[in-house]
Amino acid sequence: MRKIWYAVALFLLVAGLFGLRHVSPSTPRPEPEALEVRFPGSSAAPGTVVVRHAGEHAIWASGDPARDANRCQVTAPAGPPVPVRAASRRVVWVIRAEDDAAYTWIATFEAAQPGTYGLRCTPDPEAPGAAYHVTERPAAGPAIGLGQSVAELPHFVVSAFCCDLGGRVGGGEEVVDHRRGP
Repeated sequence: MRKIWYAVALFLLVAGLFGLRHVSPSTPRPEPEALEVRFPGSSAAPGTVVVRHAGEHAIWASGDPARDANRCQVTAPAGPPVPVRAASRRVVWVIRAEDDAAYTWIATFEAAQPGTYGLRCTPDPEAPGAAYHVTERPAAGPAIGLGQSVAELPHFVVSAFCCDLGGRVGGGEEVVDHRRGP
C-alpha cells in the first residue's frame, strides 16, 4: 500500500512541475537587446524601427496585453506591408534598466533585409499609454526556475523510500520523541 502512495506522490510532483512549465509565463533567454524604435510624440503615431539583421523579430508591448497580430502594422523599407503574426505563447520580458518594467511579446514579423521599417501600433483602449519595443526573436524559457526542483528530485525520491510521514525510518523502526511525554 505504501508503494502506491509513493507512486501517487511522484506522479503529483511530476504533474506539478509539468503544470508550472505550461501555466507560468515564459521569459526570453538570454535577455534580448532592444532595437532602436522611434515614435514622434507618442506610440500611437506612426514610428520606425531600425532592423540590423534579416530574420524574425518580436514586437513587445508594456503591461500584460493580449497577443495580437492586428495591433501593430509593419512596412518594409521600400514601403510594402510585412505580414505580422500573433506571438505563439505568452512571454514576459522584465527590463531591469527600466525599473523592472514588464513587456509582453504580442506579435512577430519577418524582416527580409536590414533597414528602417515602418511601425504603427494601435493603442489598447484598456491601456492607452502603452510603450513598445522590438527585438530579434528570442528563445523563451519558463519564468519559474525549475532547475533547482529537478536537481532535488533524486533526493526527494530517496527520502520518500527511506522515511514516511508517520515517523518511521529505514526498516520500520519507530522514532519516538521523548520530549513530548506519553
